[in-house]
Amino acid sequence: MTATSINEALRDQAMQALRRSSRPIKPVALAVGFRSEKSFTRAFKEGNGEVPVEYLRWR
Repeated sequence: MTATSINEALRDQAMQALRRSSRPIKPVALAVGFRSEKSFTRAFKEGNGEVPVEYLRWR
């Protein structure tokens, strides 16, 4: 499994968790396996074209 596919899988898990929960972004990112909120935000934006805060605003 490549680093890109791992980030995609983690990002997908985090997106589902963000949709189902009212937890802040950082605990969700750490819970699914990202090392920091910053690394999660970067991977999220690369995959979705928006940062998690923007995603949550429109969910």
